[in-house]
Amino acid sequence: MHNFDFAIIRPNCASWARVLSGAVSPAARISSTAMAVRATQGRKKSSGKPGNDQPQYRPIFEQVANNILLIGFMGVGKGRTARALAAETGCLAIDTDDLIESFTKTKIRDIFSHQGEPAFRQLEQQVAQWLENQVLGTVVSTGGGFFMVENLRRIGRVVYLHSSLKGILATISKHPQAAQKIKKRPLLQDKEKAKALYQVRLPLYRGVADYEIDVEGRRTSEVAREIKALLARDGVW
Repeated sequence: MHNFDFAIIRPNCASWARVLSGAVSPAARISSTAMAVRATQGRKKSSGKPGNDQPQYRPIFEQVANNILLIGFMGVGKGRTARALAAETGCLAIDTDDLIESFTKTKIRDIFSHQGEPAFRQLEQQVAQWLENQVLGTVVSTGGGFFMVENLRRIGRVVYLHSSLKGILATISKHPQAAQKIKKRPLLQDKEKAKALYQVRLPLYRGVADYEIDVEGRRTSEVAREIKALLARDGVW
């Protein structure tokens, strides 16, 4: 079992630059992509414009960290939405897949092919434990199956980004590096299996989410502003 000895991340959103300097131990360096700071000079006023459907919100009363976790099917745009939300709020954005790759020095697809999916899920659980214990005030984008970790709700508020599978595949196909994006997602390479997996996961995503945001056909910046407005409305951030 890997020991995720990452730096403790506890400061408020305005002080990330000071925290990141020399904060990570040599044994567990986190790549610049995993620890990218997207800060703004001033916070923009959120329009709070709703998407195609009214976002669903389920209040929670348990004690949780004030992180924001973005969950959803692979390829839905969790990473780019996290970066956009970080730009809107001045907070840090990290990605669970990037953390795993940085620590293990192994690509996700190679972990799947050489060690199998169960080994990857164990790594996700270890990252989840680290997030719960060490991270506050951070936007966290996750892998498609990360929502299954046992302590998900203790890490922070959970935002489910929804799109149809057709919409996800259409977005990926338009990307200049579409082939590479498919290659890095082992469970998306067989479209029939991906369709079946999507149908299984859809109600599960909705079951664990505090918010649901429809992202299909929308600009990432618009989605980020909507999330920010919802968090402000409910006093989360």
